[in-house]
Amino acid sequence: MQKLNAIGCRFLCEPAIEPEYLAAFDPGPADVPVQLLSLGTRNSGPVGIRPAQSAFVPDASIFDAFATCTEAGPDILLEEDGDASICSPSPAAREKAHLEIFEAVRSFLSEEGE
Repeated sequence: MQKLNAIGCRFLCEPAIEPEYLAAFDPGPADVPVQLLSLGTRNSGPVGIRPAQSAFVPDASIFDAFATCTEAGPDILLEEDGDASICSPSPAAREKAHLEIFEAVRSFLSEEGE
């Protein structure tokens, strides 16, 4: 498996990279600032990366990075032998998590762009 270097990355979002895939990343030196955004569990990212900034959304889970489920979402997941809890909590809670994730990333990019 090819190692991916952190160079060129602007931020790392854990839901996009499940823990079992983190071995594919080389935590070597990066020429750009990195933000570690933890959802639900503080500092849950890869070992060896020293982020320029860390952000934490305590009431979120990795699934809160997904779009808000439709009313049919849980039933569709169950029909496909999936986990309907992916659609939890309520749409309002998912939207709140989206806003907190957005604000954390926006803040980081705004600070780095100055």
